[in-house]
This record gives sequence, structure tokens and C-alpha cells, in this order.
Amino acid sequence: MEVVRYSGHPTTISLLFNSVFCLFLLCLLNQLVLKVSPRFSFAQAELLLVYVMLCLSSTIAGHGFMQMLIPIITHPFWFATPENDWQTLFWRYIQPWAVVDDISVLKGYYEGESTFYTLEHLQKWMIPILSWSAFIFALVSVMICINIMLRRQWTETERLAYPAIQLPLEMATQQKNFMRNKMI
Repeated sequence: MEVVRYSGHPTTISLLFNSVFCLFLLCLLNQLVLKVSPRFSFAQAELLLVYVMLCLSSTIAGHGFMQMLIPIITHPFWFATPENDWQTLFWRYIQPWAVVDDISVLKGYYEGESTFYTLEHLQKWMIPILSWSAFIFALVSVMICINIMLRRQWTETERLAYPAIQLPLEMATQQKNFMRNKMI
């Protein structure tokens, strides 16, 4: 795992520890609910659904995706100077619907002392946000569709083990025995 400035980035490894920790807490809470009112407890499928949703949202909002996307769509315009000649070098290759190119709007983003919630800022950011959101939705949808198409071959025919999913799967499957099992 990468450590930057004395903090771990939970989305730079395959087993997202923030999702596993949330699943662990949810399993503990589920044990309490089972004792009080079993019909309100989570089933295995529900626990795994929460885990998958946490993994997807952590990955999209994580270190290598949204954290880098927002600066990337503003960087070429804010840091363009006559010395680096970015305007003539590559501005013509950048699609206007994908970036925020208004320096007055970017001033509030980079220097602060402004709010996002002004009509001018919302208008300039709306098209890039909607465009990138549509792209991200399409990208995630395609990845899920590929996963659905290959799942049967990988899990039933080839019987791949998927070591990264074993811990969350055991946590969700053996909620009562998981805490007592020293082999896991």
C-alpha cells in the first residue's frame, strides 16, 4: 500500500481496508440485532451488497480517480503561462465540454475565498461535471457487464479462488463463527 504524508490511501490496494472495516462493524452490529430481533438482521446477500457498494464508491471517489480528475480538468488552464506555452502546445486538443477553462472561475477554486454555489460557477462547472459523470457511469457499467459475462466461466468452470474476496466473504457467511475461528 502506498503511504503519502504518514497516511494510508485505502484505495490503492486490491482489498479496500475501509470497506472491510465497515463490513466488520456491520457484522458486529448484525450480531447484536440477531440477539434482539432476528427478523431485522441482515442476510449474507445484503451484507455482501453493502460491501460491494462500499468498494465501488471508495474506488470511484478514491486516490486514483476523482481525487485526480478534478485537478486534471482545471490544471492546463490555471497553470498555463507564456513561458510554458501550453496554450499553443495542447489547448487545441482539449475538448471544451470536458474542462473548466474560465480563469475567473478557477481563481475561486485555486485561491479560495469564494463559493461554488454562485450562478457563474455552477454554469461553468455543470457541463464538465455532467460529461465526466456520464463517462464514469458508462465505464462502471461496462466493467460490471464484463464481470457479469465472465462470472460463470471464472467461478463455476475454472473455479477461480479470488483471494481478495475471501475475507469479506467469510465475514458475511460465518458471522457467528468468524470471530471465534482462529484459522481465518
